[in-house]
Amino acid sequence: AEVAIAFLPIYKETNYRHGFVSTELPTAIVMAQGTDADYPDRVQAIVEAGKARFKATQDEIAKLNNGVPTRNIFLKIPATEIGLKAGEILESLCYNVNYTLVATKEQYRATVIAHKWGVMAFVKNYRAKYNDALPPLELIPQSVSSDFVSRDDRSVAPILDGVIKGD
Repeated sequence: AEVAIAFLPIYKETNYRHGFVSTELPTAIVMAQGTDADYPDRVQAIVEAGKARFKATQDEIAKLNNGVPTRNIFLKIPATEIGLKAGEILESLCYNVNYTLVATKEQYRATVIAHKWGVMAFVKNYRAKYNDALPPLELIPQSVSSDFVSRDDRSVAPILDGVIKGD
């Protein structure tokens, strides 16, 4: 919460594009295993955990920030099939998502698609609720995709070695 408050000037100065902090959801919920039959229940469990974590973080920030909550919070959700669907739903409900554990180009593309569909659903719902008005920039859900740096390190290391040596 303290970091989110400390980053508020960056968040505001960059028109709500930077200055975010990420918060984790309970691992037992986001990484729960199951079957195709319980897929909707597992997606909904992540969505509900995300809402609860966001609210708890907002409440903590408000206590430290003269009663004022902030929106510069990302919910960390793994880029699994279930996590992507839950992230899309959360974004459609105006939550910011940090898609984590991205290990392949395909997963990265899937995070972009989930973000696109989530934002499109959010804007559609907002316009329906507010007489076709566009949402303010600070309400449009944001997302980032976090990859495995160690995987990149192995492929980039020889290039960096050459740059450092002046090759």
